[in-house]
Amino acid sequence: MRLETITDIEAFNGLRDEWDQLKAGEEMFSPAFTHDWFSSWIESFGGGVKLSIIALFDKNSLIGVAPLCLVTRQHRGIPCRQLRFLYNRHGPRCSFLMKDGSGREIRLLLEEMLKLPGWDVAILENIPRESYLDKLIAGQCALENHFTVTRNTMSSPFLRMEGSWDGFYDSRSRHLRRSIRKKETNLAAEGTVTVEHFTDSDPALGVMD
Repeated sequence: MRLETITDIEAFNGLRDEWDQLKAGEEMFSPAFTHDWFSSWIESFGGGVKLSIIALFDKNSLIGVAPLCLVTRQHRGIPCRQLRFLYNRHGPRCSFLMKDGSGREIRLLLEEMLKLPGWDVAILENIPRESYLDKLIAGQCALENHFTVTRNTMSSPFLRMEGSWDGFYDSRSRHLRRSIRKKETNLAAEGTVTVEHFTDSDPALGVMD
């Protein structure tokens, strides 16, 4: 196996086709894991960011990616060099991506991440809870003498509910209903908005392909 750190946009673009065969462990497909998503993120939010994407190859085939970057920002009021995901609040979650979901590949990517030069603090946001990466970080960082802190953010970017949307909506507070209507109005101002309802996963997965 071979590890390579991608630091320029041309090399990143060269991974497009193979990148989209990867996934985040047992996670279902998500648009937020695709090459197009990260490409759009870099175009929109990549100012001042240095790409530090770790790619894992088996011979010449891409089998794993750690979508990382380096940026200088304040952390708790102190300017520091941060190693982060290519991620911000506009994404639902992020993680290391693999072809087969093997723990060995995740470990190799994490070990290589900790060896990267030029960072003071690593901030890995919205890793899926109880994923292999989530469980591995604290132990691996302890072996490398890195102090770790875990903070809960959101439990899920998806809303679980029973019954119909109308019933759920009517049961919410007036303030929340007003907020939802305002967001719908803002979306409609950008163009036509359509809503589709699915009762099983197969059609929904087809839409996301």
